[in-house]
Amino acid sequence: MAYTSVENVLYTFRMQLLINKKILTFDCYGTLIDWDSGIQAFLKMELSDFSLEQIEELRKKWEEIQFSLILGPYIPYEDLLQESFQKTFATFGYANKKNLGKKLVKKITAWKPFPDDHTILSELQKRYQLAIISNGPQAILKKNALAMNIHFDKILSAEQIQAYKPSYRIFHYALDALGRPKNEILHIAAGYKYDILPTNALGITNVWINRKREPLPTTITPDYEVFDLFGLKQLLQG
Repeated sequence: MAYTSVENVLYTFRMQLLINKKILTFDCYGTLIDWDSGIQAFLKMELSDFSLEQIEELRKKWEEIQFSLILGPYIPYEDLLQESFQKTFATFGYANKKNLGKKLVKKITAWKPFPDDHTILSELQKRYQLAIISNGPQAILKKNALAMNIHFDKILSAEQIQAYKPSYRIFHYALDALGRPKNEILHIAAGYKYDILPTNALGITNVWINRKREPLPTTITPDYEVFDLFGLKQLLQG
């Protein structure tokens, strides 16, 4: 297919954004670790007296409530999960399930990486430094990295800066910790509210990993969109 002159200019500009990248920063859950499979299995196990429809409705509301709490003052991750579960059950008038947050924290360490993680990341780290920027706790993120069998040059967590994504603070902290100008960094993430919006605002080039082929809200435009890490590899190869 032949490109028009305008398309050629746009393509060249988009490719130039990638030329000077030295560091690839990744969100963790939903991007590298299979969050959806993990949380679905956890809720089915813990809420065995609920129907599948009730579990899905509860999960969606829980994610909304958790996001609203993340936008407020920082609280430790386990407390965030505990409080968001409590508020969710109260919203539906269900009896509270105790210690779901504590149980979930323990489960996350064992959740599986996506199948393409190790192979693609092993290839990419020959050309780039790799880092994680995540809302998860540092200790759990290190175990997740071990599960991928990949050495990350930096693992940066919300607990270090006491602020959760999408706060700009965690990205400013990451830029300082990485010691590179933002034009040398490419951020890759599945979470458009948590990652794509703030990196857009901060002028950090981003890639949306749309593993579920979801339609993107019209108010959000990532710099690039791919469907998995293989797509990321192809993008970086030009």
